[in-house]
Amino acid sequence: MIRFAINQFIKASNVRVILDTGENLGVLTKEEALKKSQELGKDLVQIVPDIDPPICKILDYKKFLYLEKQKHKKSVAGSRGKGGELKELRFGPTIGKGDLDFRIKRASEWLKENNKVKFTVQFQGREASHPEVGLEKMRNVTKELAEFGAPDGVLKREGNRYSVTYVPVKPK
Repeated sequence: MIRFAINQFIKASNVRVILDTGENLGVLTKEEALKKSQELGKDLVQIVPDIDPPICKILDYKKFLYLEKQKHKKSVAGSRGKGGELKELRFGPTIGKGDLDFRIKRASEWLKENNKVKFTVQFQGREASHPEVGLEKMRNVTKELAEFGAPDGVLKREGNRYSVTYVPVKPK
C-alpha cells in the first residue's frame, strides 16, 4: 500500500494545495497550508511528491485511506481472471438431452464472460465402436453455441475421446 506524508511530516517548504472539493488554492508555504487545513478541521496530505512543488490536498485522511484501499481491492479483483480462462466440460456419448442442455447453457455463460470452453466426449468400452453417436452430440453442441462461441480449430481425437475448444464470438 502506498504511504502518504501528512501534516508536519511533509518535507517540502512550498506546496500546491487543492481542497477536497477540487478547488485549487495555488502554491502556499507548508505553514500556510497547515494553518488552512487546521481551520477546516482536516489533514494536509501529500498526493504527488515527485514534482516541484509537490501537490497536497486538504481532506479527511482516514476517509481518503479507506477510499484508496477500496480502489486497490477493486483493481486487484479486476485483474484476477474474469475472462481468458479455459473451462472444460466432459460427457459420454450416452448423455441425456437435459444434461447436455445444462452443459451447453453453462458453456454459453462462460463464453459470455470471455472464457474459452473445451467440450470433450469420452468413450468407454464398447462405446468406442460407435463414435458417430458422440460426434452427433458434438454437432448439436456446435449448433447450440453458434451465437456465443465458435470452434477454435477442428474436432480432435485423443485416444478414446474427441474434443473441441470454443472461443467467444465478439458481438457485432
